[in-house]
Amino acid sequence: MIGNKTYFVELFGQLGDRLKNGVPRQIVSMACKENTWFTPRNITTAIDAICQQMLEREKIRRWLAQYDNRYDTPKRVGVVMAGNIPAVGFFDLMCVLCAGHECVIKMSSKDTVLMNFIIKELRAIDPEILISVMNDNSALDAVIATVSDNSAIWFKSRFADMPMLLRGSMHSLALIKGTESREELKGLTQDIFLHSGLGCRNVSTLLVPRDYPINVLAEELNSGRDLVSSHYLGNYRQTRALYQMRGESFIDGDFFVLKESEEFPSDRLSCITFRRYDDVGQAKEWIAQNIADIQCVVGDVPFGSAQYPALDDYPDRKDVMTFLMGI
Repeated sequence: MIGNKTYFVELFGQLGDRLKNGVPRQIVSMACKENTWFTPRNITTAIDAICQQMLEREKIRRWLAQYDNRYDTPKRVGVVMAGNIPAVGFFDLMCVLCAGHECVIKMSSKDTVLMNFIIKELRAIDPEILISVMNDNSALDAVIATVSDNSAIWFKSRFADMPMLLRGSMHSLALIKGTESREELKGLTQDIFLHSGLGCRNVSTLLVPRDYPINVLAEELNSGRDLVSSHYLGNYRQTRALYQMRGESFIDGDFFVLKESEEFPSDRLSCITFRRYDDVGQAKEWIAQNIADIQCVVGDVPFGSAQYPALDDYPDRKDVMTFLMGI
């Protein structure tokens, strides 16, 4: 199917038609048992984002029109999938197939139910689709993976003889100007708390004007409590106790903490940092200086849309399709 863009437009368009009917309740229940960070609402949102942004035929057609195949035979591309948010591995699967390669997948143990369901739907459309499962003896031509700093060392050693696209940890932020409507702040709540803050597109840092009433914002964000899992609430209690023990200053949001900081938050999932600025130009200069660590800027994209990335809004800002066309 190399170069047959019409085939892939229709293949994934049909998948979108199927997924728009919803994920069966039994599949959702099994996925939530497999990964207790998942909630039915988060699964529904993740599938809705995939359908809206990745599986509409015209969007797929425009996306693929940007690329031309540069090879004669398909390659076997290993995809090591993450499992932090529902079906997060789907996009890489789609990219590999649309590039005309075979996708050799290693699913996260935290997200096999949803991914197997999606793959089953793809095979119902085309039983000959080039998807296989990775094992220790799999012969590969390239690898795509999201990794920690420590595992990146292992990947670079294990797959040293082949092209690799490795992604690390990124942060997302919101540029608050003080003129936001209640509806926009409601959207910001979703940008922060959907998927319990586990995704690279979850806002974890706020840039706010010098005189911005941060306590008022904390109250606005309180409506996001039903978006997070019980694990998130446990993390919040630990984070609050740690900061209290250290005597550190923070604002208690009842299920999250707001903390003024010059740095992105580290390992405290339920901590949202904020940084004050004197004018918008200063804020944008800071963003430009730190762009290598930033995945998404809410304010540049509409409030409430952080978890709805477009097909060409690539993780880590690394163009997956260009990588795949060049191997």
